[in-house]
Amino acid sequence: DLDDPRRHVFTYTRYFHLPYLFADDPDSIDRVLFVGGGGFTGPKRFLADYNATIDVVEIDPEVVRVAREYFRVPDTERLNVHVGDGRQFLRETNRTYDLIVLDAYQKDKVPFQLTTVEFMRLAERRLSEDGLLFANLISAPSGPAGEFYRAEHRTMARVFPRVYTFPTVGGPVVQNVELVATKSETVVDESTLRARNRNRSI
Repeated sequence: DLDDPRRHVFTYTRYFHLPYLFADDPDSIDRVLFVGGGGFTGPKRFLADYNATIDVVEIDPEVVRVAREYFRVPDTERLNVHVGDGRQFLRETNRTYDLIVLDAYQKDKVPFQLTTVEFMRLAERRLSEDGLLFANLISAPSGPAGEFYRAEHRTMARVFPRVYTFPTVGGPVVQNVELVATKSETVVDESTLRARNRNRSI
């Protein structure tokens, strides 16, 4: 949207903000990593809405070029764009993140190397003590078409104490299904999320 480059054109990208409701203190989310750049909708909104430094790892340099040319990716010291594989980046970096957002795709599939228990353990080690992991999947939330969602939920649950599911449309159809994983054992229930949504500037 050239008139409003930060607008959420697709509904599912609004869910990227969920971790700011799960955090006890949303201001504690200082450093965010996006694995997968695409049109940079999430990073652009985070830069505008929150006081956080954003790292983006995108494997395809052409995606980065197109995003800079056509999607108005801002040139700011709070945004660091790295061209490379997300798993390799996490393996080699010594940074710790308060939030990691997984939004990488090859066509309509998440790259295999970003779906394994080993990757989830790596991501967990790169999160701060209260860090959060957010994953965008394309799957059904139930039924025969939900096999990938169920497998990924099980994988994340082997590493993180709590994993929460947010389908973005109704019914057991293929859609964007969002997962939030926390390092805390404490359950964050729906009423808490709704109250925080009313009271916080998210």
